[in-house]
Amino acid sequence: MHTIDIAFILFCIYVPILTAIYLVEVWIILRNNSKFRGPFYALFCASAFCDLLFVIISFPEFRWAIYPIANGNGMVGDVFALIRIYLSYVFPPTQDFLNCFIALNRLTAISLPVKNDNIWKRLLPISILFSYIFSLIFFIPILFRLIRFSPVPMDGYVIYLGNAEFSSVFDWFSSQFFCVALELVINFVTLV
Repeated sequence: MHTIDIAFILFCIYVPILTAIYLVEVWIILRNNSKFRGPFYALFCASAFCDLLFVIISFPEFRWAIYPIANGNGMVGDVFALIRIYLSYVFPPTQDFLNCFIALNRLTAISLPVKNDNIWKRLLPISILFSYIFSLIFFIPILFRLIRFSPVPMDGYVIYLGNAEFSSVFDWFSSQFFCVALELVINFVTLV
């Protein structure tokens, strides 16, 4: 066992615990007699769903591939790996877009408290659908990339890193910077 494998074991311990806590939060919001109703909580649950799927889907490519204890023979770049990597690129921007709508919800709740419910009756389904569908469509070029897992020697053990050719017009980092800037502007306007 390598020293890095201890990090993998710790990861396997704390991620399920944090996931369980996250699921309890979502369950408290979604149960029938919950006092937590409204567009903010619906957006929170949509974001939580996205985040939980991201953790599950990205685990093989971004966790197993790093730790020797889990990948003795390396990773295979098959169609399932390609779909998991595609979804791993789709979910973070989806969550970023949902965070922008959460900031917008906060702005309308403060600046237009009387109209807030009517605004979000229409905007809530549009915001959730936009966040998911836009990310799914926009990152389609990632599906057409060739992916290889290459062995990389690291201090006496081998990790496998996914290598893919760049083919997206608007990569994940650009979308994240865009969303962070938009969230900052919306939150600044909310404070003013």
